[in-house]
Amino acid sequence: MTTPNNVRGFLSLEEGRELFRLAAECPAKKVIVEVGAYYGKSTIWLGGGSKKGNRSKVYSVDWHRGDYEDKGDFRKMNTFPRFWRNIQKAGLELFIVPLVLKSEDLAKVFDLDIGLLFLDADHRYFAIKRDFDMWVPKLSPGGWLCLHDVKAREGPGRVYRENIESSPHFKDSRIIRNMGIAQKNY
Repeated sequence: MTTPNNVRGFLSLEEGRELFRLAAECPAKKVIVEVGAYYGKSTIWLGGGSKKGNRSKVYSVDWHRGDYEDKGDFRKMNTFPRFWRNIQKAGLELFIVPLVLKSEDLAKVFDLDIGLLFLDADHRYFAIKRDFDMWVPKLSPGGWLCLHDVKAREGPGRVYRENIESSPHFKDSRIIRNMGIAQKNY
């Protein structure tokens, strides 16, 4: 059986455990949305927490081609087959809804109540700010926002500092290793 520790990715154990905890506490009538999945490390943490908790669906949004504006070889590969194998090996396919789309395309039409939102896709400032602006309004009051790489990458770090850290729209903001977390206040 695949566990998050067997999956290639950039999430620390401490960050994964926090995603698991928040997913387990997500209200049953709300959904979990993950923007950016790579090979599914964070998806397995989220799906495992959901399975243990209120069994909220995890909508995993990823284009699975990387950053489509970058011409590097890594960015051209299709990560979806490996992602879905990892989800199946973890036994979580009933909890995960994979959406192979660009984040901005789905955000325009997504209309489910989000109780937990994890942003970890394109890390350039304009892209993560676009994801923040398009997805956070869909996050229910009391829902949790997690933003990865706030210390390691300038884009997510800037979005966290400018829009979450001291915003009246969020409370209980904190950083766990490299992941910013806050609860929507309105």
